[in-house]
Amino acid sequence: MIKLAEKLTMKRILVLVLFLINVALGACQQNSKLQNVAAETFDSLQHNLTDAVIIDVRTKEEFEAGHIKGAVLLDQSSDKFLTEIDKLNKNKSILVYCLSGGRSSSAASQIAQMGFEKVYNLEGGMMSWRAASKPEEKGASALALPVQKGLTQAQFLAMVKSDKMVLVDFNAVWCGLCKKLGPIVKKIAKKHSDKLQLIEIDVDANKDLAKEKGIRSIPYLELYQNGELVWKVSGFRKEKELIKMLKLD
Repeated sequence: MIKLAEKLTMKRILVLVLFLINVALGACQQNSKLQNVAAETFDSLQHNLTDAVIIDVRTKEEFEAGHIKGAVLLDQSSDKFLTEIDKLNKNKSILVYCLSGGRSSSAASQIAQMGFEKVYNLEGGMMSWRAASKPEEKGASALALPVQKGLTQAQFLAMVKSDKMVLVDFNAVWCGLCKKLGPIVKKIAKKHSDKLQLIEIDVDANKDLAKEKGIRSIPYLELYQNGELVWKVSGFRKEKELIKMLKLD
């Protein structure tokens, strides 16, 4: 009887051990998309990955005090954080950071769980970045995220719903006038980021959406307020003209 009890106990222990191993393997597999990297690696990734999207998950005030060049501000505490993240192409490489690594670690885990294949979290955040003497910029963000391919009309309408004015720039990489207009709209959006959000959409990557909207020529701009279309215009516009159209003067 004693030997039988011992065998049963050992069997239970073995089952428990196997269960814990499976749980551990599952956790590792779930987090395999997420990598925590040091400042040197993070810096190398942002320069060498052609599809990198750098996301600063801190507050606007923290961002303006100093951020990594090319980063987009997406405050993790915002109700729209996950909604904005979900607009991105899940095949993109997502680079995330905050001040010391806590908020970005949590944000990176959320992003990985949403199905993004390549997520990198900056260990130690801006504190480690500064300790490594890496460059940073000061000032506001243009708040422009690259839009995923094949955007539907419903997804587009969800994107333009904001408490700010939303300026949508439809363009293409081969369009000469788009290349001239792009820096102008980015400059305006950056200067007036407290009241204006910029969205850039490549018409070649979103052909169905461009067709539904009846876009016949680019560059093409649309302005939305509270999700409603205010105006639309085709062709190149100078900075002063756009500022007047946006009523920002």
